[in-house]
Amino acid sequence: MDFKDSDNRPEKDQRTESAGDAESIPFAGRYRILSCIGSGGMGAIYLAKHELMNRLVALKMLLPHADDDDPTSLARFRQEAQALSQLSHPNIVTVFDFGVSDEGIPFLAMEYIEGLSLAELLKNGGPLGPARLVHIVAQVCDALEIAHGRGVIHRDLKPSNLIVTNSPTSKELVKIVDFGLAKVFREEDDDSLQLTKAGECVGSPPYMSPEQCYSRPLDRRSDIYSMGCVIYEALAGAPPFSGGTYAEVAHKHCTQMPASLVNKRSDIKNIRALESVILKAMAKEPAKRFNTMLELKQALEQAAQEVSIDWFSKAKTLWMRRRN
Repeated sequence: MDFKDSDNRPEKDQRTESAGDAESIPFAGRYRILSCIGSGGMGAIYLAKHELMNRLVALKMLLPHADDDDPTSLARFRQEAQALSQLSHPNIVTVFDFGVSDEGIPFLAMEYIEGLSLAELLKNGGPLGPARLVHIVAQVCDALEIAHGRGVIHRDLKPSNLIVTNSPTSKELVKIVDFGLAKVFREEDDDSLQLTKAGECVGSPPYMSPEQCYSRPLDRRSDIYSMGCVIYEALAGAPPFSGGTYAEVAHKHCTQMPASLVNKRSDIKNIRALESVILKAMAKEPAKRFNTMLELKQALEQAAQEVSIDWFSKAKTLWMRRRN
């Protein structure tokens, strides 16, 4: 299998030469690039300013070499713009513009979000409690319910693609980002844009559904499986499966169930209520999962009402973590 893992991105200070050169790319006076805020093998994201509108944006650009190395890169980039243009939801990043720079480089202008990814929150603060978990996941489920209704499957749900920020109306507002692997279904023929080769797996292995690992046709239930993986990690502090190679992780998705949360979260009484929701979301067969994100959200909210925090055990866990 050929895996394309969008998690393999260098840190912000490890910029490619192409990413650095982009600061001088002209945009006919529309955008002025301020700094590079992320880069990877296929593209880079810049903090930029729309000169006429005096607005900060996140400018995602396809690096010059990417189109030469992979003929599907531009098609995927265009599909991301198409997917986002069809979606309008407070928990989905907003796209403002899509085009080509004066030097022929495709770009996508999106709202600039200041905040931390769920991956960063877990790294800095450890696993989430039930209430905070539901608050964050419910927003993601609401957004994906809309996306799925519009024929858009994300295909790359993971903690690093969920940005948590503050807003005047919500203590923690979640934004789903990076629709670069999104699949868009056409209503007229109930088919999707095919941008993957036979035998090619796209996504991030720790969160890929079994059918995604096998390069089989996907529907919204693949996102539901990935959401189950995200919920598991938010509670356990680590993904449900790990391994030395992508193929090893994919094999576990297809043949194993994740380790029980009972011993991992001794501070949560009746953790099995939450665990049962995760296991249903992560069922190997799509037909045995929740059918919609709304069903997953409702089940998670119900399970959260059945659990409680053992504050003594929680304090002991925090003390041990800080001590180590």
